Amino acid sequence: MSHCNESAPRQAATFTTCRLALLIATLAIMVTPTFATPAPQLAPTSTSVVGVGAGTSAAATPPVSPQFGQSVEQTGSNFVSIAAGGSHSLSLDGYGVVRAWGRSSEGQCTVPAGVYKAISAGGLFSLAIKSDDTLAGWGANGAGQTTVPSGTYTAVSAGFSHGAAIKSDATLALWGSNANGQSTAQTGTYLAVAAGGFHTIAIKADGTLKGWGQNANGQSTVPTGTYTKIAAGLYHSVALKADGTMSAWGAGSTSTVSGNSYGQSMIPSDAGSFTAISA
Repeated sequence: MSHCNESAPRQAATFTTCRLALLIATLAIMVTPTFATPAPQLAPTSTSVVGVGAGTSAAATPPVSPQFGQSVEQTGSNFVSIAAGGSHSLSLDGYGVVRAWGRSSEGQCTVPAGVYKAISAGGLFSLAIKSDDTLAGWGANGAGQTTVPSGTYTAVSAGFSHGAAIKSDATLALWGSNANGQSTAQTGTYLAVAAGGFHTIAIKADGTLKGWGQNANGQSTVPTGTYTKIAAGLYHSVALKADGTMSAWGAGSTSTVSGNSYGQSMIPSDAGSFTAISA
């Protein structure tokens, strides 16, 4: 290490040189950028969970967002599934790890430890299927929406305040709010189920649709035909046919903006075929 105490006659020149060096070093420190710590990369054997956003643990890094951070892009890779709730988001990676971010006022981003195989985000709660095919629920539970039933399941869907799932024997389980009949027990066997805002739709074993619950906007009045995939929004529903074309019904069947209608059930005239849908 050098020092600024050279002997004469070079003392004045050396002092000036050291002062200049110290000034340059100080300026370099002042302008050195700082970077946020990157999100942890989880090992294939990890069963850790990562919560990001308002209301999560101190170990998490809340994203900067004008809302709740639910739309902040996440780092990492190997994601196999995503889900968007009322004001939070979920992702599932190939190792069975669930990541949650956004609003967590009701604990909807506080993911229980474990390994998972399917996820669904509801109004202020979340549902998932664990690696042993049992259900997990976390977040708001005012209507019993996170008090999940026992048994094993192949599919799960979270509505605004109710849940729906297909059991291993292809029958339905419904729980949570039933204020609009959205959790009324159904008979028969099913291929898929989707919990909407206050209604539920399902694909029956023969590929036809069934809907129940709130129907003020026609969201439970299902079309005829056979379908392979379904999705339910707050006041509308969509379904995918085997040929890749799509049907939509409920609120928003016209371009007129009023009440709950924003054109969400209008399929673009130039739309081709699809492989996936979401509402």
